[in-house]
Amino acid sequence: MARQIIKEDQVELEIQRLQSSDAVRLAYKYEGYKNRRRNYMYTLRQKEKLGIKLMEAGVTMEDLEELIQKEGNPDEII
Repeated sequence: MARQIIKEDQVELEIQRLQSSDAVRLAYKYEGYKNRRRNYMYTLRQKEKLGIKLMEAGVTMEDLEELIQKEGNPDEII
């Protein structure tokens, strides 16, 4: 099957048609949703790694709450 040769004016018309397409808008919205969820998952993974590091250092939730109340620097724990 041979490729069609598309002229420049046809390219612009096709771009305009696609930009106004509900299917294209739906696809963009779907991809945005998937990307937000994936980024959220990556954030949760980072938090889990930090939590594991804190637990290995012997930090408990109570210790952290005391530290926050005293307005200490949380970076000094690890």
